[in-house]
Amino acid sequence: MRLRTPSGEIEEFEVLLIFPFTSESKRMGIILKDTATGEISFVMKGADVVMVNIVQYNDWLEEECDNMAREGLRTLVVARKTLTQDQYDDFERRFNEAKLSIHDARGRCGKCRSHLRGTCSCCV
Repeated sequence: MRLRTPSGEIEEFEVLLIFPFTSESKRMGIILKDTATGEISFVMKGADVVMVNIVQYNDWLEEECDNMAREGLRTLVVARKTLTQDQYDDFERRFNEAKLSIHDARGRCGKCRSHLRGTCSCCV
């Protein structure tokens, strides 16, 4: 995947995994690897009511989301977490095992994703 920054530079990322939006989780995510630096990032976006419990606490997030809600606006929050190669490899192994599970694969995959998200930093 190639992206153009506001300054006109091109950044390239390898998409490692995609987690589609579900009405149950009210969020979606993607794991990317920066091809220039090798940095692996888990990026997630979702409804403010779900994401406020996932991102590191900060005063302004709840306040701004509440202000927008009073104006009748819906809010999406974007969060990011940097992963080491070892963390990603461990997650990928456990996630693939969960997907192949005969009993409760969906639940096991959900637990893997929950463990991955840990505490993310708020981006927006």
